[in-house]
Formats: sequence, C-alpha cells, structure tokens
Amino acid sequence: MQDNLIKGAALEDCEQIISEFDSTLDGHLNFEEFLNVFLPAADYNVRNIEFVQDPRSKTDLALPSSVSSMAARILEREKSFHQKRKAARADLKNESESSLSLVFHLLSKGKTEIKMEDLIQFLDQ
Repeated sequence: MQDNLIKGAALEDCEQIISEFDSTLDGHLNFEEFLNVFLPAADYNVRNIEFVQDPRSKTDLALPSSVSSMAARILEREKSFHQKRKAARADLKNESESSLSLVFHLLSKGKTEIKMEDLIQFLDQ
C-alpha cells in the first residue's frame, strides 16, 4: 500500500481490508474477492481488465497506470473506513447490550436478521 501512494498504511489496515472482502474466510483474497474491492459487483462487464506486459520484465504483467491510481484511491478510502469503524467499535464498547438490542430491533423491524433494503432505508432516514 505504501508503494502505491497510500500514506501511513499499517499491517492492521491491510488485514482489515482483506477480512472485509474475504468471503471464503481463508485469510486471502481470491480473484473474485479482489474484484469486489476494486470493481462494482453488479457490473460484470467492467471486470474484463486486460493485463499488459510490464516493459521492465518479460514475465510480469502490469495493470494500466489508470487502474493503479484508481486502486490507490480505493485502498486509501478503505483504510479511512477501517479507521472510522475501529473508532465506532470502541465507542460501542461503552453501550449497554439493551441499547444495542434496541438498535438491532429498529434496523431489523423486529425480525431475526437485517435485510439490505431495511438497512438502506434506515440509513436514508
């Protein structure tokens, strides 16, 4: 991350980003999980990235520079999200279980899980 214009990146930031998108829970990002970080999940047409030969090496493949700069911006945003989530979790430690249960109840509309449309509606309000 530091080699790609992400200032102040720490191992914890990298681990958090991987865990956020690691749907197989194996501690690694496979190609599909990697694409979920960088490209819209709903637009599979955008996912047809063509790799180009890196002029410095006969075997290494490189992304076009526009993709690398986009990836740097996305990683910077993810690092920022991680720091905000960490601060929010620290704040939540001071909340009672009943307060958290009430928030869950409001979000889930009394059900046992929170549906995406309910979360979006709640956030819009």
